[in-house]
Amino acid sequence: GSMFAMLIDPILVCFDQHIVNPGRGQMKACADDIGAALKELQTLLLVQPIFKVGQQISNLTLKPKKCVIIPTATEFSPEVKKQITDWLQENIPEWGDFQVADTAKYLGFFMGPASHLPQWRGPIAKWTSRYKAIADTHVAANLSAKMYNIYAISVLGYKAQLCHLPKKIHSKERAALHHLMHLATNSLDSKGLFNLSVVNGPKIQSCLAMNRSALY
Repeated sequence: GSMFAMLIDPILVCFDQHIVNPGRGQMKACADDIGAALKELQTLLLVQPIFKVGQQISNLTLKPKKCVIIPTATEFSPEVKKQITDWLQENIPEWGDFQVADTAKYLGFFMGPASHLPQWRGPIAKWTSRYKAIADTHVAANLSAKMYNIYAISVLGYKAQLCHLPKKIHSKERAALHHLMHLATNSLDSKGLFNLSVVNGPKIQSCLAMNRSALY
């Protein structure tokens, strides 16, 4: 850990001196995951030599197939993708295999103009499989609620810190809780489901309430 920090620190200092401080963009790192927001594509001509020196110092090598450029100054299209790829192959050939896309994942979050499409796909699929697995145990309602609060809703927590849940989650969760509690479809509205504890029923956490408390 400390050895890695000593090796990568000079690289980050160079980014500050040549990219961040002159106002050409921002460079952020979490361990060896490095992200950049640059004002111009041409700034990569300054970024690439820093990575090259960093490779010589630390033996850390970029894997072009895992690197993604997301254009934000213009609407993404096949033509824009080709123009960027052609520019890379002409000006920085060793980076010619970089992906060019309208979204990509960084530290678990999708970023870019099209990030809203896949952002919650994985977490909601996992949440769905968790609550269905709990429902299939056919345990008592109070235990189902506790298991849901611990094992199902928690999988949405990481992204809920920064991203709004999709609007459809309201109806999805209501249907999920009816299934989980083995209730007749639409027998309770959302207010009733989340206030069962008032009549000594189980206390169920709400996805949307969790999301709002994390964001605000």
